[in-house]
Amino acid sequence: MAGQYNQISELLQGLTSYFPSIKAYGLVDLSKYKIANVEVSSHSVGKESLTAVIEEVIDLCKGMKTPVEHLKIDYGKYGFLDFKLYGDDQLIFYLSDEGNFGKINYFFKNIEVSITKSVEKEDEREVSVEEVGDPKLMAARSIQQSILPSLDHFNKYFTKSFVYFKPKEIIGGDFYWLKEMGDSVYFAVSDCTGHSVEGAMASMTVSSILTQVVNGKSKINQSLMETHQQLLKFKDDSDTNGISGGIGAEIILCKYSKKTSELEYAGSGIPLIHLSKGKLNLIKTKSKSKFSKELSLDDFSYEKIKLNQGDKLCFFSDGLIHQFDKSNKKKLGLNGLGQIIESIGHNGSFSYQNFESNFNNWRGTTEQTDDTVLLGVEI
Repeated sequence: MAGQYNQISELLQGLTSYFPSIKAYGLVDLSKYKIANVEVSSHSVGKESLTAVIEEVIDLCKGMKTPVEHLKIDYGKYGFLDFKLYGDDQLIFYLSDEGNFGKINYFFKNIEVSITKSVEKEDEREVSVEEVGDPKLMAARSIQQSILPSLDHFNKYFTKSFVYFKPKEIIGGDFYWLKEMGDSVYFAVSDCTGHSVEGAMASMTVSSILTQVVNGKSKINQSLMETHQQLLKFKDDSDTNGISGGIGAEIILCKYSKKTSELEYAGSGIPLIHLSKGKLNLIKTKSKSKFSKELSLDDFSYEKIKLNQGDKLCFFSDGLIHQFDKSNKKKLGLNGLGQIIESIGHNGSFSYQNFESNFNNWRGTTEQTDDTVLLGVEI
């Protein structure tokens, strides 16, 4: 179908935008056993020789009773040529180094739904690219989602956990992060400057830095300071790294030990809510999304909390508290968010579904104003 072909072509172009290591890509139409297109992005790869290999694969497919679903070919110094079947007769291929296959495969796993649902039945109208979202943004969303930890990791340490994660424009600057080390789990919630692509680039950069600097040896306020020191380098290089004005980020970095039920947190702008034995505590951290080069530990909040069984904690970006209500006149604010958390913090109702229901009831149909993320955990 023409619609499906166009959607896959757009998505392949988006793929190369986010994986520059891809040296070639294209599409085979198995309904006609013909190459639909071949795009070579590396001058070192010969298009004629690549086409000859693809035609051999087509000949192989002709002799098979059922279409090949996955085929991987060693292409020498250029890496591997990978073929994947989508739908009944669309065979996508790309040439890349093997080290990138994990992330690329994750990308394809996430966009498969976009491909198969982007076109309705042949006797109905085709859905436009605008209606299903910009393919490049959809590709970026898949990549951004690949850095977000599964709730299964949180649930190893907490009785219950949930995440409310809603970028304003498909992708954005808010994210959450986790790293397990020994008997402890380190996790963070962050709000990076920028929205859409710029925000997503910033979030992936900050996530990568956190993974590097959190080593289990330094205190978390030291690790948070090192993270911001790394971010300051992007301000110096902003003319060449494509991120205007560098990267600013509000972050709360936490360490939790299930053995001692102790939480350490270091913060730079991200607040938290602690609900314990019916008492709600709203805790702000020092707010400073961009720093000068002269950083010190005094620039960050740092505390330890002894937690009790049944305690609930929520960490969130300011997109939630700045959201307007259904009349579009009043912002939720810290107190309003605290009331929602308090209302779902009893009788086993601490969940994503209950939070979303209460928040949407307050917001109504008012337009979302900012990227939003909230991480909730129960001890």
